[in-house]
Amino acid sequence: MLNGSTENDYLAGLAGDDIILGAGGYDALEGGAGDDTLNGGTDGQFGDTVGFSSAISGVIVNLALGTANDGEGGTDTLIGIEHVDGSRYNDTLIGDNRGNWFRPMAGDDMVDGAGGSDDVMYEFTTQGITVDLGAGTASGAEIGTDTLTSIENVHAGNGADTIIGWDEDGYVFARDGDDQVFGGGGADTLIGGSGTDMLDGGDGFDTVTYSEDGYYVAGPDTSGVCVNLSQEEVSFNNRLVAPGTAVDNWGYIDTIIAIERLEGSTYADLLIGDALTNSLSGGGGDDRLDGGDGNDILIGGSGADFLDGGQTSSDDRISYLNDPAGIVADFAARTVKDGWGAIDTFQNVEYIVGSNFNDRITGVDAVSPSSAGRWNLDGMGGNDIVTGGNQSDDVEGGGGDDTLDGGAGFDEIDYDGSPTGVHVDLGAGKAFKDGWGGTDTITNFEQLRGSYYSDLLIGSARGENLNAESGDDILMAGAGDDILRGAAGNDTLDGGSGDDSLFGGAGDDLIIGDSTRVGNAIDEVDYRLDPAGVVVDLSRSTWIVQDGFGGLDTLWNIGEVKGSEFDDLMTGSALGDRLGGYGGNDKIQAGAGDDWLSGGPGNDTLDGGAGFDMVDFFWEATQGVSVTLSTNETSVTDTLGATNTFISIEGVRGSVYADTLIGSTGNNNLDGADGDDTLNGGAGADSMAGGLGDDVYYVDDVGDSVTELANQGADTVRSSVSVSFSTQHVERIELTGTAAINANGNALVNTLIGNGANNILNASSGNDSLSGGLGNDILIGGAGTDQLEGGGGADVFDFNAISESAVGTARDVIKDFLRSTDKIDFSTIDADTSVDGNQAFSFIGAGAFTSTAGHLRFASGLLQGDVNGDQIADIEVSVVGVTTAVANDFVL
Repeated sequence: MLNGSTENDYLAGLAGDDIILGAGGYDALEGGAGDDTLNGGTDGQFGDTVGFSSAISGVIVNLALGTANDGEGGTDTLIGIEHVDGSRYNDTLIGDNRGNWFRPMAGDDMVDGAGGSDDVMYEFTTQGITVDLGAGTASGAEIGTDTLTSIENVHAGNGADTIIGWDEDGYVFARDGDDQVFGGGGADTLIGGSGTDMLDGGDGFDTVTYSEDGYYVAGPDTSGVCVNLSQEEVSFNNRLVAPGTAVDNWGYIDTIIAIERLEGSTYADLLIGDALTNSLSGGGGDDRLDGGDGNDILIGGSGADFLDGGQTSSDDRISYLNDPAGIVADFAARTVKDGWGAIDTFQNVEYIVGSNFNDRITGVDAVSPSSAGRWNLDGMGGNDIVTGGNQSDDVEGGGGDDTLDGGAGFDEIDYDGSPTGVHVDLGAGKAFKDGWGGTDTITNFEQLRGSYYSDLLIGSARGENLNAESGDDILMAGAGDDILRGAAGNDTLDGGSGDDSLFGGAGDDLIIGDSTRVGNAIDEVDYRLDPAGVVVDLSRSTWIVQDGFGGLDTLWNIGEVKGSEFDDLMTGSALGDRLGGYGGNDKIQAGAGDDWLSGGPGNDTLDGGAGFDMVDFFWEATQGVSVTLSTNETSVTDTLGATNTFISIEGVRGSVYADTLIGSTGNNNLDGADGDDTLNGGAGADSMAGGLGDDVYYVDDVGDSVTELANQGADTVRSSVSVSFSTQHVERIELTGTAAINANGNALVNTLIGNGANNILNASSGNDSLSGGLGNDILIGGAGTDQLEGGGGADVFDFNAISESAVGTARDVIKDFLRSTDKIDFSTIDADTSVDGNQAFSFIGAGAFTSTAGHLRFASGLLQGDVNGDQIADIEVSVVGVTTAVANDFVL
């Protein structure tokens, strides 16, 4: 019986039935002849090995059964053995479910790794070998022809080797020689060793590493490496390195293909990524890492490193997760004191991951040209101090009692990496449970993300976004307008006061709006992200929703429900609800109250029920809509070609495009929103608002109202009743029909057009154009430079103050004065301002003014009046086409 020590032992038996116990350490056991018991004992770092160098014939080893036919006629029992060194003959070597190492040696061997990630070891070879894991073969002059099954990792020798991987994650160590290595599928790690190597990762996220492990015939490495994955030539140690190549530790040139992750040496390395996502790890030395385009991870390691994420990506990160002590990071200075005490410099980086110790991380106050304006600051383990800047930061404290400050900007505090549920209260400024057993102090965060377990997330009075992940979560917002997202699990979402948006996600959720819910409350529950249609029933005493995940939600005090992209069924309450489908063929039945309904894309049926109900196209339309309401049922084809059915709908809000909205015989509300809209209320007292754009209104009832605000376009009203728009920003009024009706304008530049009857057109101030049409009309231009055209009939051009027509080029113009039929009325103007009362003008023909006030003269188409006797005109009117006039042409 042989007993090993706690060190790494080599124990070999002789003939006879031996019992060999390796004890601790990484032991190599060899039984020799006889029925031996080989026990590796407590494993060292790499496990224990059984060898058969003395065998006189092939061996059969099965680690799963714990047996070996030793090639000398004996049967060995194997205990605690992970690795096998074969004989010089034809062996059968079978592993177990652990990661095993097999060294087949000479002979045509069969190796089956079974479960686990298994290695085949040919590092003893000095001549080239060929290994193809996909074909399951290995061959060479020193190893024969081996059959390989369930082998993931290959260790080659010192010849010119060809190694071909397969679709599993694998590891290839080619060592010395000019090797060709193909990773195949999976995430592979390739080490070319010394020599001029070709390293092709194939599919998957693959790694090339130049870290030293001491197995090179060429001797230890002596210098840093340069790996260039970019499309441009770079300079390194006074030599040019071509795209897609590397200078290895001994100065050899490797060819690098389809590699995403690079690991450098213990010296000063230059690692350059490509346009895809790369991971660059410098190791020791003062390294320069350049991620290039793509979202990259840069790990400087020890040494004073320069880390550049690249200018065209927005999610580059530097990581200090494996550092042996806490770091001090300053985004403003772009420096990090790493866990070894060296100072790293970085640029074009948006995300920093701290160490597992006490870190201090400070954000930046200004957006630099090399950043996207959002930074991710991750403290990881330890009692960290993380302070964001004036931009938008994403902060994670990790384990420990952390102090986290988002700073100015829209900042997120993130606990999605926590291993258990969290309790976070933004109002109290505390994470009472951070999921790691710590308590965090938190300030200045506008968005909170929980863990994948059951969380309690509480907002403040400012209004925030609270986001749960999986787990049965409770989200409680305070005052303000909040967004709450429940994700998976049976969640409770309480929006508190304010106008809140609530997303329950999967599970049976309780969703609570304002506790004082009244008809105008607009807390909304949103099912637009659900994978199937929803059924909403607000008609019961308890409001329920069967969501698109199969859950059953309960709603309290909710003012608006937004459906899914699929076929939804919604029933409203007796209050004023907002119910909207988002897609699919929806059926929405509102209850009593004044409701807002929208169907979204699809063939929808919207029934407003009792109350004054609106249909809304503002958010869904992709082009202008045309809607004609009926007091019964209306069929409308929407902008996507679907057919909608409207029942008991009294109002319509249009789209941002050019809409045509026509009312019914009842009282309607037509809102064109943006775009050049046409609004016609029809019979009844209708309310119409065009919004932005050049809108056209049809008015046919004295109870109709038009709402137009400043800077909302040039708008037209076509009216068959008298209208006055002194306070509305309407620019054009056209009178229609046959009734004698009137139109009053406003202070804008107006165009007023009469109909065939007797009209009074009063433009108020502004540079206006008035056209009376047929009929005996009265035209009042008011202040400003006006163009007046009476049209047919005996028309009166009425001036009420000298300020209504200036002297000079800003004077009013009468375009079609007909003598003996039309009149120019100055009767309300005081012709002599020096005398109390309203004095009449005295017409003096074409003669010149005298010193007498109140003279009115006409010559060469120009009418002039002098109200103070200074012989200078105080009012002028141009009369086109008329050269002479008599007193009877005027009302003086």
